[in-house]
Amino acid sequence: MNIKIRDYLISEADQILSALKLADPSARMQNTDTEGLVGEALLDKGLLDEAVEAYGDLAAREPNCGYELYFCLFDYVRKQKELFERVRPKVAASRSKAAPVMLSIPVWGEKYIRTMLAVQMPTMMSCKNLPAIAKNHEVVIEFATRSVDAHLIENSYWYRRLEELPNVTPGIARYPNELFTSHPKVPQYNYRLMGVMHHLSILRARAMGGMNVFLLCSDYIMSDSVMSKILDYVNTGYEMVLMPSVKIRSDSALSKVLLDLNSRETKPEIEIDSRRMSEIAVEFMHPEFRQLIVSTHTKPFSRLPFPLLFPHKDGYILRSFVLQPILVSTNLVEQEILYDFNTVDGVFLDRILAGRDPASAVKLIDDSDDGIMLDMADFITIKEGDVVQKFELSAVINWLFYWRRQGVEDIFKWLFAQRVILRSGRIEMQLDPDDLDEETTVAVLEHVISKFG
Repeated sequence: MNIKIRDYLISEADQILSALKLADPSARMQNTDTEGLVGEALLDKGLLDEAVEAYGDLAAREPNCGYELYFCLFDYVRKQKELFERVRPKVAASRSKAAPVMLSIPVWGEKYIRTMLAVQMPTMMSCKNLPAIAKNHEVVIEFATRSVDAHLIENSYWYRRLEELPNVTPGIARYPNELFTSHPKVPQYNYRLMGVMHHLSILRARAMGGMNVFLLCSDYIMSDSVMSKILDYVNTGYEMVLMPSVKIRSDSALSKVLLDLNSRETKPEIEIDSRRMSEIAVEFMHPEFRQLIVSTHTKPFSRLPFPLLFPHKDGYILRSFVLQPILVSTNLVEQEILYDFNTVDGVFLDRILAGRDPASAVKLIDDSDDGIMLDMADFITIKEGDVVQKFELSAVINWLFYWRRQGVEDIFKWLFAQRVILRSGRIEMQLDPDDLDEETTVAVLEHVISKFG
């Protein structure tokens, strides 16, 4: 650790923090002063009914501002939630065998459905993934999509294969087409919609008597055996399994995976071991991630400081606040939780893990040899202005301050302390003495978080 640089950065951090109005922690979940955020603030508190009414009032007073879209979405959520509550068993069933498993897969639009069928399904169907799980567990697969797209999934080769697989029941949750209308004043609505789908899958699993729920994206590429290893951790006592979010460029990574497929006789399944997946991740890392590598080759920090990747021997050490919940145990599914129906991170993690020691309740897939899921994304060019040439504390602190207002920094303290090693066995990179090393960076950010108490 560079003590001199660390002390300088901590001093700079304290100056920035002194300019912020750090409210008492007990007040951090209060409503914001901005009227347009009333609905979101109510959702953050888990007050779904009140949020629906607030969005309805806003939509009536300010038409064409996007509030009507939120009203329709969360009114639908409310009705589905009430339906699941009515059919939920009054008493949890005693289990004489392993708890069943649900795979929640939100996907809509022809492009994303085709990607799922071309890449995710073949890797998910490799022998040590879904088929291995189905040998010992009943499996329900919920494809959540808009009604108009359901036939693209239902008539596919892979859907028929799933129907033929013993102990596997695929199904389609058809969402009203009108919920998928975009609006220029509703940014990142698709992420909110995906979060709703995952949350409703959890409620559906609870209504069906409780299940272990995989929360999957439709464009994941899975290494062979990663799903069965994840489920093994829950079966041995963990309540939740997290994985790092690692993006790769779909334009070249997809062709690489399909080349693997074409080289293997005639079977449609794709079996890729985790080391090969690491090589693909390193070779085709998405620009959004590549700019976060702390090295002599790419300057340190993005203005969106989610993960940081430190070159280390044959791969990267990844430190991150963003770790994707991949599997939620049936014990957590059966809890009474005031969900915010947003994406399954942030408030979701804080609520669902309340009162639990993360170190014993949560398993982080902290070694790529345990398995990898790569998140494919379209190639984009990062603008020069989006990458800073130094450790920009103000951007980091403002981002952390946002999470503090959401009341989730306790779980994020733990998340940031976790280490994920992404190994390929092929690369060797060294840091310059002037570069910020891992220990210095972590020490400064942990100091900042400690001030938020």
